[in-house]
Amino acid sequence: MEISQRLQHRRKEMELTQESVAEKIHVSRQTISNWETGRTLPDIKSLVMLSDIYDISLDKLLKEDGVMVDHLQKIAEENQFFKRFCLLLVINIVLIVSCMFVKNTTFLYFLFSLIGINSTGIFYLIVKKI
Repeated sequence: MEISQRLQHRRKEMELTQESVAEKIHVSRQTISNWETGRTLPDIKSLVMLSDIYDISLDKLLKEDGVMVDHLQKIAEENQFFKRFCLLLVINIVLIVSCMFVKNTTFLYFLFSLIGINSTGIFYLIVKKI
């Protein structure tokens, strides 16, 4: 059974309306409807709240639905990419700004080398993402 079906089944089993569930987790009734029809998937925060409301473990909600597991995995990978990209970008900015204050040409060449290496890392992340 997919997560959408489990959510709808459990809500009806507990005799709750979509509106009452929506109020409890601070989303619209339409959002609950979209989750229950499989048009969209809930985020992890909403899943935790739904598991509390429906008194069902996250394990039971998630494990049997490969689509949801894949969705959460994709979100985790995107977050990891974004963190790495931002870190490399900040490092490059710091290195570039540092070049403005360096008088020693040998150290300046060293900074340029680091900028090149770091830029290659950024480029690699982008190409890997595409």
